[in-house]
This record gives sequence, C-alpha cells and structure tokens, in this order.
Amino acid sequence: MAIIPITLDIAGIQAYAKSVNADGTVNAAPNLSRAGNAEGYAAEFVLDKRSKDPAQYVAAAQQLTTDLQGDGPAKDAATFALVASKYKFAQGKYDNPKLQQIVAAVDPNLANQPNVGKEDIETIGAVYQAIKEGKLALSDVFNNTDQDGVVDDALYNQAIKAVTSGDLETALNDKETIVSGPGNAGNAGNAGNAGNAGNAGNAGNAKPKGGGGGGGC
Repeated sequence: MAIIPITLDIAGIQAYAKSVNADGTVNAAPNLSRAGNAEGYAAEFVLDKRSKDPAQYVAAAQQLTTDLQGDGPAKDAATFALVASKYKFAQGKYDNPKLQQIVAAVDPNLANQPNVGKEDIETIGAVYQAIKEGKLALSDVFNNTDQDGVVDDALYNQAIKAVTSGDLETALNDKETIVSGPGNAGNAGNAGNAGNAGNAGNAGNAKPKGGGGGGGC
C-alpha cells in the first residue's frame, strides 16, 4: 500500500489545541488551518481525551504520521483517525451506539470503557485502538452499507480521498470552516460525533445514506 503523503501543520495543531473548547467548538485564533484542525482532532483519538497541552497534540499527531509510513493495522488506524476527523469537521455524523456494537464484537472490555457509544472522542478512540490492535478491519467500520457506523457515505468517501491524497486543507463542503468545530459538540468526549475513518480502499463507491447518526471509515 502506498505511503500517504501527510505533512503536519505543527503551528496549526498547536493553535487548535489552544483554541478548542470543551464542547468541541473552536475559537478564532492565529495559525488555525483546516489541516491543523484535522490533525489536532485526530490526535484526540490517539490520546483518548481532549487536552490543553499543545505538546501532547503534536506528539500524538506525529505518531499518526509515523504510522502512515508503514503498513498493516497501525497504518489503517492512523488513516481512520484522520478520515474521521476530516469527516466530522465537514459536519458528518457517526452512529456511536453502532460503533460501540462493532467494537464490542471483538473487545467487550474496550467497548465498555466510560463514554464509549455516547461521546465522540471515546467512541472513535475505541475504534482507533481496536483497528490498531488488529481486532477490527477498516471494512468493519465503513463498507458503503447500512450495516456500518457512517451516516453520509458520499461525504465519508470524500474524506477518504482527501486523506489518502494528503490534502487536509481543502474544505470538503461549505460547512467545513476553520472555526466550525467537528460537529455536534458535547463534553470533552463529544467533539462532534467523530467516527471511523477507515476503508481507504472504498474511496470510490460514494452513495448518500439516510437515517441514523453515526460514522466510521
């Protein structure tokens, strides 16, 4: 599988870390960028929390880019995290309870961690962890059917294409503004129903899907 050409926007990640609120909204600030937002929010899935420490964000984002240079589950998990982040910033939705069910089928303990199935960071973080450990495949999370955790397949496929081409800065739609925040924000776990960023190989089969409220790649 080809290396995914992601270049970190360090200043943008640091700006996101300083500007994101507990409810997932983002305050206007110098150096904010769509790429930095996507990388910063994806870092929260690695950290399994929202932090105000820019150094933690940068380190987690660097871990993602390192994993993208390899192959196997770690690369799939990193791809998922970035796709989920980009999808959520474009106001895409995941079905968090469905994602919890998907994780529970392979790791009940992970699925039963606090806020998994309820809040975005914890739910997407659990999916990320299960993929990285080789317990889930990207196709378990997103497969262009009503059986996965993604609500808007067409938008999710756009996010996959953006990540696999290395373009995190171009907006997926007019809802993805630099200060839009990643969706329906709640507490520190619910930064906008961010979900599964998997199955980069399914980037072509875009179809809108009705119903539900969840997501995954």
